[in-house]
Amino acid sequence: MQAAGSFLFASNLAALSETIASKDYLVEGWPQNSSYQKEFLKKIEKALSPTAQAQETRQRAREIGRERAEKFTWETLFLSGTTYLFNMVSLSNANHYNSDRM
Repeated sequence: MQAAGSFLFASNLAALSETIASKDYLVEGWPQNSSYQKEFLKKIEKALSPTAQAQETRQRAREIGRERAEKFTWETLFLSGTTYLFNMVSLSNANHYNSDRM
């Protein structure tokens, strides 16, 4: 969605904060809490307001989102996942080798 120029709203939980480009639309807390839900609605209302500041924020979020989405290609995700798995296997093998020597 970011690649299409949409701005996304999300919780700041887990990896969502890493993938959402614009921090203007991250909401603190747990989605089940009423305080989170109120804050979420406030952010949507503010983002959709016709003010110049809101329009600038939306435009900036679109631009940042497109740039951020370019970093999440199948190739980069595959390479980062493969590197992670390789490192985990290497670490596991090293630990196994060291435990055999004791």
